[in-house]
Amino acid sequence: PSGTGQVMPITLAILVAVVAAGYWLTARLVRPITQMADAARRLGEGHLDVEVPPSGGDEIGALAWAFNTMVRQVRDTVGDLEQRVASRTRDLERQATQMQTTAEIARARGSSRGTSTTAPSSAIAAASRNAGANARSTAATSVSSARRVSSA
Repeated sequence: PSGTGQVMPITLAILVAVVAAGYWLTARLVRPITQMADAARRLGEGHLDVEVPPSGGDEIGALAWAFNTMVRQVRDTVGDLEQRVASRTRDLERQATQMQTTAEIARARGSSRGTSTTAPSSAIAAASRNAGANARSTAATSVSSARRVSSA
């Protein structure tokens, strides 16, 4: 009968050790995966500053490294696209200004000669305004598209 009394505490101790080891192992595996899922969600929302802390030299650590590399590449791509859009917008705005100036010169020449240049100069002025509006619209669309690409 005394041997049976010792089995219960030993069994209970083994059970507690197994549960503790299971909890520790689960936390060690789940925490990095949860962090990575949260980082992926934030990246999808457009937060390009997100990073996953490396968790070691195992497969999860390799996945965290690959994720961080991908985030840097997305950040670089979006930054490059934003610079290109800004440059193109400046070019279009410069062209719009040149067209506006051309329209004003044509209007002034027409007035000094006594001829009516209203139709051509109005068309040039309208084209100039449209070019400026298109530049701003193109810039907004391109930046929006770049952010959608980064979240895909």
